[in-house]
Amino acid sequence: MANEQAHPSAVILLHEIYGLNGHMRYYEKRFSEMGLHVFCPDLLNREQSFSYSEEKQAYRHFTQNVGFEKAAQQVSELIDELSKHHERIYLIGFSAGATIAWLCSVKQEVTGIVGYYGSRIRDYLEISPACPALLFFAEHEPSSSTASLSEQLSKRNIETIVFEAGHGYSDPYSKGYDEEKSTDSFRRAARFLNMHEKNTSMDR
Repeated sequence: MANEQAHPSAVILLHEIYGLNGHMRYYEKRFSEMGLHVFCPDLLNREQSFSYSEEKQAYRHFTQNVGFEKAAQQVSELIDELSKHHERIYLIGFSAGATIAWLCSVKQEVTGIVGYYGSRIRDYLEISPACPALLFFAEHEPSSSTASLSEQLSKRNIETIVFEAGHGYSDPYSKGYDEEKSTDSFRRAARFLNMHEKNTSMDR
């Protein structure tokens, strides 16, 4: 791990079912520009990412060969390794990656999580994060009521925001991309990270 001393804070960027694609590289660059040490683990364990036209194949591969629990275990092991060299660790996940971040939020080594449209969090409401969480949801999800999910989480003092947008609104490579909502989300995520950077620095 090069230049670890210069990067006290690490971000683990968690991809959608498609794998490590242009979407992830885009956010890897943006969060790196904030001075954070960004890691993008390949949770699919395959050489090539899926294209958006291969959604059914990508979903089948994820559910049959990966799954949320297995992916969360892989991320948990990465957290353990990074915690040896970084003072703070943030998880930022998109869709399936957001649910994986949610599952890993119970780890004491995690400083905070940001999740984009992780509608499958609804299946893991027994999770109680050990860190601050900021969750973005898309109002126009095809298979779930994000308003109801957001309300349930808000009652537990978890910060949630429902955007009037569709799934993938923060992905500049997606047909559902919404530049305005994407920009708003990123600003909120950056503010969340900066706030916890300052708070944890003051606690030292």
